[in-house]
Amino acid sequence: ACFPDSVVGFNSNSKTSEYFMHYLFQYISYEIKRRASGSTQDNINIDYLENLQFRVPSVPQQQKILKLLLNIDKKIELNCKYANELKLTAKDIYNSWFIQQNIPGKQYSDYKFADKNKIKIPSSWDECKISCLIKNTIQGDWGKEEKASNNMIDVFCIRGTDMPIFRDGVVDNLPIRYILSKHSNRKLSSGDFVVEISGTPGRSTYINKNLLERYNNRVISSNFCQAFSFINPKYVYWFYLFWDYLFENGLIEKFAGKTTISNLQFDILADSIYIVKPEEDDICQFYDTVAPLFEQIQATPSFCFLL
Repeated sequence: ACFPDSVVGFNSNSKTSEYFMHYLFQYISYEIKRRASGSTQDNINIDYLENLQFRVPSVPQQQKILKLLLNIDKKIELNCKYANELKLTAKDIYNSWFIQQNIPGKQYSDYKFADKNKIKIPSSWDECKISCLIKNTIQGDWGKEEKASNNMIDVFCIRGTDMPIFRDGVVDNLPIRYILSKHSNRKLSSGDFVVEISGTPGRSTYINKNLLERYNNRVISSNFCQAFSFINPKYVYWFYLFWDYLFENGLIEKFAGKTTISNLQFDILADSIYIVKPEEDDICQFYDTVAPLFEQIQATPSFCFLL
């Protein structure tokens, strides 16, 4: 096996084991990540790693510690498997309601052709650009690492690299930054949506009340992301599952301009991609149906992380 030069590997000596070092680095990973913090991609140099010093217990003590941690890992695996099942359930409901058009309590007899998506849809549904769903965009910020005379507002900043674990409810992973007081209106609200523009274009996260409360409602996106609010905050899960389909199937890549780093041309994308929009009450009913699932998804891995 081999790995690229962006990855560092090492072997343990007779005083410890690879398992123990694995858990040790998990324990200090937040501090390493904080030191490596960048607005697009984290970086750490080999000199920093080589100069780290640890207090290492005896081998018998390590074995006792490992036994406990391995048991916890098994619990984590089970909980994360449950969280993945919840995600699949939410996707299944989305597909049933909006792809197969089997919305509970609805029977359709009149249909029309959606020209852009080239499918037949109920006559009460619509087809519109993504941009038509957006109420306003929210500018990102990176601020400063430490408090300064003008940068006094402390916030937690979402980058693309944070999105998967943030979305799943893992706490204490966002870097703290200090922004200008006049930029406090850049804080995110429940129902907002964030897309990574530079780095891995199209990676995304939804924002909801549960996630915000864990960060005391002081969350912003980095300046390498595009955040926006919908005309109806209850669009957030419906749109997230649509966007996730686009991302997983590579349909966003053609809107990522190629320079040194891929940059998503979001405005062009939002005016080019058409989404089939069901009736307003259908989207709201979908939100009410899947919101408990997303809340459970966030709660389960968060419990795992705290373990």
